[in-house]
Amino acid sequence: MFRHYRRTFGKTSRMMKAKRASTASCPLRSLTAAVMDTETTSLDVKKARILEIGVVPMIDGVMDSRNAFSTHVNPREKIPDESRAIHGITDADVRDAPRWDELFDQLHQVLKDRRILVYNVTFDRQMVSQSCQRYALPEAEADWECAMKRYAGFAGNWDPRKRWFSFVKLEHAVRAFNGQPGGHRAAADAIACRAVVLG
Repeated sequence: MFRHYRRTFGKTSRMMKAKRASTASCPLRSLTAAVMDTETTSLDVKKARILEIGVVPMIDGVMDSRNAFSTHVNPREKIPDESRAIHGITDADVRDAPRWDELFDQLHQVLKDRRILVYNVTFDRQMVSQSCQRYALPEAEADWECAMKRYAGFAGNWDPRKRWFSFVKLEHAVRAFNGQPGGHRAAADAIACRAVVLG
């Protein structure tokens, strides 16, 4: 992962180098995986509901377009103006969209037996978990991987307050590999995340 992108950083402690090496050691490009992204009604995970989900499966790093999955999701509540300003999804866009319980079976088949890669796994995994709990559905039994955390270790900008590397927004990370930002739409952001994962 990230093997083709080289930068020169300042002095790095032995501890930082060890952390960076361990973070980037797993060859994700060889995995059967699914890259996921969601758009939501809020950035507050306790209040948010999923409005859109995009999943890009890949086999040995190659996109499995036949099984790609993307849909709006009816959140069954109004979309706040501040959220609509980020992703551009309107109440009209989701009015006739399936509810989470109505799309779950199809989504489950796409994710089945795949590692799930997300750019900010803490947020998206919680959103999926909450959605499943809301409809008493089983959560995905899968290994979840955070591409944002991996890229932070690769970029190597150490934050002594957090005792970890500084996180980088997806739109900036993907440009490091000459990729296109997804513009806060789920499928496009999943493709951007895949570009970061493959380097």
